[in-house]
This record gives sequence, C-alpha cells and structure tokens, in this order.
Amino acid sequence: MQRIRLTVLVADDWHDRYPSVVAECRDVGMAVERELQAIGVIVGTLDEQRMQALQCIDGVSSVEPERRVHTQGGGPETNGSA
Repeated sequence: MQRIRLTVLVADDWHDRYPSVVAECRDVGMAVERELQAIGVIVGTLDEQRMQALQCIDGVSSVEPERRVHTQGGGPETNGSA
C-alpha cells in the first residue's frame, strides 16, 4: 500500500464545521500535515486505496492528489496543490 500526498478542499458551507471534517479525515487514515482553516484546505498523506473514503466525507468538496512533474533537467520535481 502506497501513501500519497494530497489536498482536501472543504466546501464553503462547511467552513464553520472545519474541525469535524479534519477529524473525519483522520478517522479514515489521513495523516494531516497542515490545516489551513481560513481557506478550507487540509493537506496530508493517505493510503492511495483510501481516497474514496475521503471523498465520501460530508463537507469535502474535492480531493486532489499531488502530481509529479518531470523537467528537462532530468529529476522529478513535485508540483503539488499545497
């Protein structure tokens, strides 16, 4: 099982319940690294196979996995959403 880095976006109408969304993300196995409550964003890592569970949490509007970008310099660079 591979852990991936991802960003969870909290729905605008759920910002007042942001702490409960963070708690539910943790409950499904997300290791929360950053909580950006002012903009409704949660950043962390999760087992890739558990992404669907995150998307089913009430108040989650989007789950965006980090993307890898390869440059002409050869080495991969991370171009994540966080």
